[in-house]
Amino acid sequence: MTVHNDRALGRARRRVARIRGFYVHLITYLVVNSLLATIDLIAGTTGDEVVIGLDWAYWSIIFWGVIVVADAVTTFVLTAVLNDRWEQRRLDHYMRQHHPSH
Repeated sequence: MTVHNDRALGRARRRVARIRGFYVHLITYLVVNSLLATIDLIAGTTGDEVVIGLDWAYWSIIFWGVIVVADAVTTFVLTAVLNDRWEQRRLDHYMRQHHPSH
């Protein structure tokens, strides 16, 4: 393999690991929050439920959900926009500005 192919393989492995990490995070979120919501519903209500019969589990669902969405954005959206072509354009631009002899 050439150096270019080795770098491409390394980038691909990091990308796949990042996507896998997101899915592990998502599954953990779904399992844990399902358990918390079930416990909250079974434990009974005090009459002051805020969200669909939940007294407290909704806090975890909401705040952790925001983190999962942010993780999804950085995993799928930003990496699609800030890809290898973007990186190469930025490198070329930097080299032209700061090292015009190259």
